[in-house]
Amino acid sequence: MNRAVGQGPGAISPSSLPTKQSTTWSAIASMLMGALIIYGAGFAPGILHGQSHDSRHTLGFICH
Repeated sequence: MNRAVGQGPGAISPSSLPTKQSTTWSAIASMLMGALIIYGAGFAPGILHGQSHDSRHTLGFICH
């Protein structure tokens, strides 16, 4: 049994679908969180910085 969009109890309403604007803001927020994590670990003191430094070399990234 096929249900068309907008019919039945489990239907998807057009207002629940992501818009281009919400997708763009999600991508921007994800990039900012990623940068925060990378720079936060890079400037952290002690073992956290050491572990991030070693993992950069393991993955082949140049860091100095």
